[in-house]
Formats: sequence, structure tokens, C-alpha cells
Amino acid sequence: MALTLGFFAMLVQNYCYLKVPMYMQIILDEIGGQNRRTVIVSNSLYILIYTVILAVSLFLMRKLLINVSREIEYQLRERIYHKLLSVDYLFYQQNETGDLMSRCTNDLNGVRTLLGPGMMYIPNALSRLFLFLPALLALNKSLMLILGGVMVFLVILIVTLLPLLRPLYRQIQEAMGVMNNRVWQVISGITTIKRFNSENIEI
Repeated sequence: MALTLGFFAMLVQNYCYLKVPMYMQIILDEIGGQNRRTVIVSNSLYILIYTVILAVSLFLMRKLLINVSREIEYQLRERIYHKLLSVDYLFYQQNETGDLMSRCTNDLNGVRTLLGPGMMYIPNALSRLFLFLPALLALNKSLMLILGGVMVFLVILIVTLLPLLRPLYRQIQEAMGVMNNRVWQVISGITTIKRFNSENIEI
């Protein structure tokens, strides 16, 4: 239900984004033409109304869609927490603490970003494209075709580069796990305990 209302607010917001410049153009044309006060005031009132609707729909869109991602993130963290409490102690001997902390933070943040902003921005961009396309074509067809070509090129570039960047992201994730593990062991005193315990063996 929250997602449906959020996407509906998204469509209302984009529709208001389309209507405000149209009334602004009418006002500017009227000022440069007959300059009738009633026309300017009435269109200014329409701009005010659509701006208020735009602000409310923008707030509702972000609140509803982002709250869904936060709720999913909370449930995932709760499940992971209970899972970590239920595993055997051998699990913690086989896995470094810093690596577990890195995965519980960075990976979950990636999931939240996908389910929150990712789920919001992609439909938002597509709905704006379909709503603004007729107005943009009416203004300047050649410029719109050029911009459309640039957008298609960027999409192809992103789809092509993402698989190449994924292994690098995995390397960064593993490096951050190692760094977190070292910091965690130093702060908690595990490194000192290991040194004292292995002193006789090293001698």
C-alpha cells in the first residue's frame, strides 16, 4: 500500500513539474504582449497551487518509499543479529570479526540503497521522460533527438561498465574487511593477547 501511494505521489509530483513552467511561459508571454493583469494574477495563482501540490507530493513520495527501504533494512539487520547470536563459537574462529562487521554494514547499506533510492529514482526518471517528452518535442525536435541519443549512450555505457567494476568493488569490500578486522582487534586488545600467547612459540 505504501509503495502504491508513493508511486502515485511520484506521478503527481512530475505532473506538477510539467505544469508550473507552462503557466510561467503564459505569464511571460502575457507580460511581453497585452500585459493583462487578470491573466497574470490567475496564472500566478495556478503556479502557487501546483507548487504547493508539488511540495506535498515530493514529501509523501520520499517518506513512503524511503520508509519502505528503512523497514526492510531494519528487518534484515534484526535477522542477521539473531543469526549471529545462534551460530556456534567455531563460526567466529573461522571468520574474522572485522570482515563480519564490514558485511553487516556495507552490504546492508547497498541493499537499502537499491530498495530505497534505487527503487525511487528509476521509476521517477522514466515517468518524467514520458511526461516531458511531448513538451520537449514541441519545443525543439532536433535538440530533443540529440539529448535522447546522449541518454541512450549513457545507459549503454553504464550497462557495459558495471560488470567490469563489480570485481573491483569486491576487492574493495575484502580490503575494508581486512582493515576493519585489524582495527577491531587492536581496539579490543585481541592483537595484544595473540602476541603474548604466541611469544613462547616464536621463541
